[in-house]
Amino acid sequence: MLELKGTSHQNDLAAELCDAGNQCIHAAQQTAFDNPQVLTKAAECFLTAIEIAPTCVDAYLGIAFLTALSGLYDQAQDVIRQAQQLAPRDVRIPALYKEIQTMIQKAPDLKIPQLQSLDQLLGPISFAQTPTQTLLKIDQQLSPKLHFLQD
Repeated sequence: MLELKGTSHQNDLAAELCDAGNQCIHAAQQTAFDNPQVLTKAAECFLTAIEIAPTCVDAYLGIAFLTALSGLYDQAQDVIRQAQQLAPRDVRIPALYKEIQTMIQKAPDLKIPQLQSLDQLLGPISFAQTPTQTLLKIDQQLSPKLHFLQD
C-alpha cells in the first residue's frame, strides 16, 4: 500500500471512506444503477477522504471513475492526471485511464440516465485548481446537495 502524507489516523479514516465509496459503487453496479443516491454517497465518501487526506490516491481514482460514469470524460482524465502526480508509479492509474479511454471510444455520448444527479454534483467541480481550492469548491457544491446523507 502506498504511504500517504498525513497522520496515521487521517490516512486510516480516508482508507475507510474509500472502502465505503467502493462498496457503494459495487452495490450500484449490482442493481444496474437503479438508485443514483448510492453513487452520490460514494462521491461523498471519496470527496471527504480527499478533504481528510489530500494525497489519498484511492479517493482520486474513485472520483475519476464516478466522473467518467457521469459522461464527464475530460474531467475524469483531469482527476486521473492529479492522481498520477500524487503516485506516478501506481499501476491502477494507467489501468483506469485505459478503461476510461475505452468508454469514450465505445460510447462517447453514453450517460447512464439515472446518474443525472451525479452529473450535477460532479459537473461543475474543477480539478485543475490546487487541492485546497478544489476542496473548498467541492464543499460548497456538496453541502446543499448531500444534506440528506447526514441522517
